[in-house]
Amino acid sequence: MPSTLFTPARREFLMQPSKYSPQRDAVAGYFVSEKLEGVRAFWDGGLSRGRLTTSIPYASKLNPRTRELKKRLRPVATGLWTADAMPITAPEGFLNQLPCMPLDGTLWAGRGTAKRVKALCLREQPDKSWEDIEYAVFGSPPLNKVFQDGLVINSSTLLTLNEHKIQDWFDRLDAGVLEDYLYFDTNEEHMPFEREMALLRNLLPADGNVYLAGHRKLPINIGTATAALVEIYMKTITSGGAGLLLRQPESIWEPCRTRSFLTY
Repeated sequence: MPSTLFTPARREFLMQPSKYSPQRDAVAGYFVSEKLEGVRAFWDGGLSRGRLTTSIPYASKLNPRTRELKKRLRPVATGLWTADAMPITAPEGFLNQLPCMPLDGTLWAGRGTAKRVKALCLREQPDKSWEDIEYAVFGSPPLNKVFQDGLVINSSTLLTLNEHKIQDWFDRLDAGVLEDYLYFDTNEEHMPFEREMALLRNLLPADGNVYLAGHRKLPINIGTATAALVEIYMKTITSGGAGLLLRQPESIWEPCRTRSFLTY
């Protein structure tokens, strides 16, 4: 019999929000936070820090148009990755503040600084400008979800994630690298967002350059929640904010675009 070729399912590298629709989305009880202007960033717990980017099985290395190695690929990973699985060059002092656990959040430097932060993350070498950068965390995704089989493809990314190859790579890591990471293991496949927030509140500092993004919970009544959301949105926009993010409290982190994670 002829062999069957495995075709991985399409997916995103990181969970992506859908656009909020008041006619479609009942957001009673949802968590709401400000949509921060900056660079979406995934921290792998430091597992890839200091390793050659070409050796890391979840790095986006190929140009999707030419299928060749990207010309401006940063040679060494830091453990920080963009939403397109590209390594972010950051200074050692900043990286030393990050815990040995996976994090999902936004690198930013305040309202109206998105272009500056994006340019900073694209530089080949970090500089003193990183002193102004903060990492606002809004999740701790389980690695078995982040690295599950699938194909990430868009205008800047062509990446096939293979769980077995990634597990083989993990198995070759030094035991000392994994020891601290496993102490903070959050690799629970069905951890709801509300529990995720409780975990992060206990593990992340309340201040400094790395912190849990501020969230508030909407009322459980649909009409009251919708009115409260509009009020929060208007206050955010009029004060210079970019919008809001919403998460369903029972939702789990998934590497796809979902309606349990909304942008407004």
